[in-house]
Amino acid sequence: MAASDQVDPGAGGADGGEQVDDELFARYQHAWTVGDADAIADMMTPDALYEASFGPEPWGERFVGREAIRAAVRAQQASTTHRGGHTYGERFVVGNHGFSAWTSESSDPNGNPTIVHGFDMYEFRDGLVSKKIAYRKARG
Repeated sequence: MAASDQVDPGAGGADGGEQVDDELFARYQHAWTVGDADAIADMMTPDALYEASFGPEPWGERFVGREAIRAAVRAQQASTTHRGGHTYGERFVVGNHGFSAWTSESSDPNGNPTIVHGFDMYEFRDGLVSKKIAYRKARG
C-alpha cells in the first residue's frame, strides 16, 4: 500500500489531552443534518481533513482544507435528489476524538427509498473539528 493510501492517525492532531466541546460537536452535526456547507467549514480547522464515505479510493474521497470541504459538501448536496433526512445517534467522546452513528434517508430519481447507516469518527483541535472520517454500510 502506498503512503498516500494511508492516513497518519497522528497527523495534525492534538495530544489527546484537549477537551471536546460538546456544544460544538452538536452544532457541527446539526450543520451536516441540514446541509449547511458554510457552517460545516467554519467549524473546522484551516487544514481539516474530511474523508467521505464514498468515492473511488479505499478511503472514499478525501478533501483537505476548509474551502475544499465546503465545495465537497455543496457538491454532495447538489447531487442528492429527494433527501429525506440525515440523523445522528448518540455522540461519544474519548480524549480529543468523537464518534457517532448516523442514518441517512433519501430516494433515487425513480422514487425508490434508500436508507443508509453509517458511522463518523472525529478529531478535535483548538476548539474546532480537525478530522471527519465517515464510513457507511454497503449493500451487496
